[in-house]
Amino acid sequence: MVRTPRRQTFPPTRPTGSYPRREAAIESALKNKLEAKKKAREAAAAAAQREIAEFTAHFMEAAQRCFELIDKDDSGTLTKEEIVVAVKSDKEVIDFLKTCGEPNLVALTQPARLSKALDMLDTSKDGEMDMDEWMAAIKRGLAKRLDELADERERRERAAAAADEEFSAEFLNMARKVRFLRPIKPPSPPCHSADLNAPSTLRSST
Repeated sequence: MVRTPRRQTFPPTRPTGSYPRREAAIESALKNKLEAKKKAREAAAAAAQREIAEFTAHFMEAAQRCFELIDKDDSGTLTKEEIVVAVKSDKEVIDFLKTCGEPNLVALTQPARLSKALDMLDTSKDGEMDMDEWMAAIKRGLAKRLDELADERERRERAAAAADEEFSAEFLNMARKVRFLRPIKPPSPPCHSADLNAPSTLRSST
């Protein structure tokens, strides 16, 4: 009679001693990922500071040019007549005033509100707007525009922080799934020399 070797089965086991090491490796990998993200945010913050400086310089330059474009007689003051002509015919002046952020300067582009806006800007009440009055309004507009830029950066930073938190949770979850779903190789069945020498067919007795 042929003896068929019995296959021994063993329940899969999870290595217990290596678990802390694997968990530490996962935490280390996550730390490295988050550190890289932190450096990226720091670089973005430095870029934001450069953006503020560049925006401020460009804004003030545009403000100076706008004043000069309106001041056709180079008197150093802006009359109501000069403003009316500029906001009707000069696109560069119109575009700057509409986007400068200062409500009264914006109102200069609206005929129905021009007189009242000029009166608000003319703090000396001499009927004209001089460079000091112009620059006071420009600085208010700049402050508002910088606040808008800061709000946008804050929104991006909050979104980045939320993304980092989500990334951390997903990274740990996926890393642990990979660790537990790794296939475990079943043990090989034992080999017996008697089984190896056993005949494959029954021999008839002689």
